[in-house]
Formats: sequence, structure tokens, C-alpha cells
Amino acid sequence: MKTALGKLPSVNNVTRLAGANRYETSVEFAKDQFSGVGNFCLVRGADANLADAIGSTILGFPILYVARDLISSSVNDYLNREVTSLSDIYVIGGTSAISERVYTDARAKITGDDTCKFEKSCVNQYDTDGFKNKITISGTTFKNISYKERDHYTISALPKGVTATLKRTGNYTADLTLSGTPYPVLTSNKTVSVRILGAAVSSGRNLTSASFTITVLGATVGGLTLNETFLEATETGVYKFTFKASGGKSPYTYSLLKGTTLPGWLKNDATLVGWVFTATPIDNSAGTYRFGVEVSDKGTGSNKKTSIFEITLKVYKKPVFDLTGDNAPSGATIGKKYSFDFDTTVTGGKTPRSYALLLTSGSLPGSMTFKSNGILSGTPKIGEEGDFKFKVRVIDENFVITDSEEITIEVKGAPTIPDPIPILSEIMWGKKVEPISLGITGGTQPYTINITKGQIPKGMSFNENGELSGTPIGDIKKYEFSIMATDYYGVTSSIGAYTITVTQPTT
Repeated sequence: MKTALGKLPSVNNVTRLAGANRYETSVEFAKDQFSGVGNFCLVRGADANLADAIGSTILGFPILYVARDLISSSVNDYLNREVTSLSDIYVIGGTSAISERVYTDARAKITGDDTCKFEKSCVNQYDTDGFKNKITISGTTFKNISYKERDHYTISALPKGVTATLKRTGNYTADLTLSGTPYPVLTSNKTVSVRILGAAVSSGRNLTSASFTITVLGATVGGLTLNETFLEATETGVYKFTFKASGGKSPYTYSLLKGTTLPGWLKNDATLVGWVFTATPIDNSAGTYRFGVEVSDKGTGSNKKTSIFEITLKVYKKPVFDLTGDNAPSGATIGKKYSFDFDTTVTGGKTPRSYALLLTSGSLPGSMTFKSNGILSGTPKIGEEGDFKFKVRVIDENFVITDSEEITIEVKGAPTIPDPIPILSEIMWGKKVEPISLGITGGTQPYTINITKGQIPKGMSFNENGELSGTPIGDIKKYEFSIMATDYYGVTSSIGAYTITVTQPTT
């Protein structure tokens, strides 16, 4: 037949798909014509049920022949390779055509039999130095589940600092990879649960799971206690910490757990009174350091006590000032309430921080105070004008000291009327006058000018800079008037008297 078909003008290629029987032939056809479809039809392979196969073609899925009570080995192997937890399997016909047994076997292809398990005993001990390299626990087997990376899974109850990934290695196997550094070291006997999410044929989703145990070396045993387990320091500081054990028979011996590496600025030395750590954390060493300590008493045999403790050393960044831009302290003004918080300009150090004022030039105005919380405040009084220069010292809770750069704050005085008061220029009637300065200095502009005596020429007024301007249109004469200036903060000047003459216009 193949030869005859090949002679037809419209046929370019003829391929025979065949197996040893109709069951194997259905597999060969599925393998050749369907790739990555994911869904399958099971039809009884008896002659009386071939109509079911023809009707199933409308679904567009591979049609696989099965016996009433059995899935053949060839079909079974094919399904094991291709079915995933996202697959659908359609069993065509009632129980007289395909039995409940075959239906149950097909269902298990997707949901598994709830026996997700690990082939190997996964009880592992890791020292407190953590996982120096990634550790892979291989041979994880998921029975009756074709595990795909796209399948859903969760891994729970890992020790802090440890992550796990699950990667498919075959149709039924995956590798679980653990990595990271476990902490605290006092965590022990963690039971890790691995859950695989599959899809059932008709009843939704089903979970399969397995578990194993991780033991992190460092569990406290023996009943000893240690006076210190949490330490704090700040960069550039110098510290001495003494560990003293109790609860057993002295003297005690102390040692770092095997594999522990300390930073170069942290030294330790056993003494008669305990175990002394000297810490001199350098710049940029801020962070949290954890290490394990093993303590044993003098007891022997069953009376000997040994305990393992986790020591945590938290290092803070040293305190640093930033007095630039918007962080720079502003000047002060006589009569105006002043307040500046230097604590807002400092980063680093352990809080609460304390402060001190170091004068380098001048003196702090008597009406102003500097408090240990870093706030400079007060209301300068007349006579306290001028500049004063100083530095601010910050001391953090761990006794690290940082001094600021030199700071200058100007205390501006009240508005001042010149002495002697100048006689203002003559001005011409009806001619616009450019602003004439009244000679007011000090205080903070803008000024408000109030006439306390006399009057100014009609058509003229004072501006916020303390100047007289306008076009005189009143009487032609000499005008005498007195004024008082008030600055932006309400600070007033003394009273000053002025004279100005309006002359006849020229023709």
C-alpha cells in the first residue's frame, strides 16, 4: 500500500506509524503527531468501542487505547513521560467500557499518591559558620508525579538565613539546594516541609508533601549561663567585653566554635576572671556580627557541663555632622525667638546622642542656651549683637565623640537710625524723586516706617528698604519729621528726626 500511495501525484511522503499492537500504535501516533499538548484521551481498544475513538477526535488530543481493566505498559510509559500536574486526561466511556481501576490509575498520573518523599535521610549538621558553599541534597523523589519547574511548590520552616530551591532533574526527581548562613545558632532540629501542588482530574487540586530535618549546630545544652550575649559598639570606639559563665563548677574554659572567623579588629583572650573581647571597630565596619562560643566547666564525666551560646555584636556607624545647605544653622536677630536642633544634622551613632558646645570665638548671648539634646535656643536682646563662633560635640550612647567644623552664627541687632541724622537733599515740586535713603541699618528687612512727629511732603512715601520716594505736590517749604523703624521681627529702632526741603519748580 505504501508503494501504491507513493505513486500518487499529490502525495510527497508516506510514513507508516505502527506498533506491535493497536495499543502501541496509538502511542506511536501520539508521539509523532502531538508535541507538548499536555492533555490526553483514553479509549478502550476493543473493536466494539472504536466509535468512541472516532468521536474523541473532535477534542484534538492524543487518543490512547487501553484495555477495560489495564493500561498497557507502552501507554503507561508514555503517560508517565508526558503527563504533568497541569494535564487533563479524558476517560471516554462508562465503566462497562473502561473500569474504575483504569480511571483511578489515570487520576494518579496527575495527583500523585500523596507519597512525595526523599530517598535519602536528609539530617544534616552545619556549624555556626553557616554554609560555606551551596549544599545540594540530591535524589529527592516524587513518586508518581512528573515534576516540572513550572509546577507550584512551597518550602517552609527553613532556619533563618537559609534559602532553598527545587530544580527538576528528571521525570520523577528533583534536587533541593540549600544556601545561606543560618542564624541564630541556637536554632536546632528544624523540620523542613516540601509541598508539591498537583491537579486532579475532576476534584480540583491536591497537595503532596514530604519533610526532612536540618539540625543547626549550636543548641544550648548543659545548663550553663553567660552574662553577656548581645553587645553594641560604634565605629572608631574602643571597647572591652568580659564574658563570665555560671551554673557549673569553675574555672570555665571558653572557645570559639570551629570554623568561626572574627573580624581583624575583634580580639579575644581567656583570663582567670572570664573571657575578654577587645573591639576596636574601624570605619565602614558597621553591621551585625554573630559568632558561637562554647563554654565548659571543670566537671568531669557525667558531671561535666557544656553550653553553646550565640554572641551578637551590633556595630553602629560613627556619628557624622552635615551642616551644609538647608542643614546649616541660620543667623539670629535681636528680639526674635531662635531655635536650632543640631541633632537633626547628625547621622550615625547609637541614640540617644548627647551634645556639648565648644566656643572658639566670642561668647554665647546671655539670653540663649545650649542643651545636651543639641538644641540652641533663646531670644537675643539688644546689646547681644555680633558673631559668635563655636563647634558642637556629639557623643553617642557608645561614647564615640565627633566634633563639628567651626560654625559662625551672626546675631543681628535692632534697626539703627544714623547719628548724626543727615539732612536730606532738596527736592523739586512736581518732579519725581528717586528713592532717598534714610540711612537705616541693622535688623532684618523689610522695614516698616512710622512717622512719630511732623509730616512728609504730600505725594511721597516710605518703602520697605527704609527709603523716601515719590513726587512732591504739596506746599513748597521745608519739612521736619521724626520716624521710628520696625524690622521684620517687630524690633524697633530709636526715633530719628529728619529735614527735607521742597523747592520751586524751574521754568
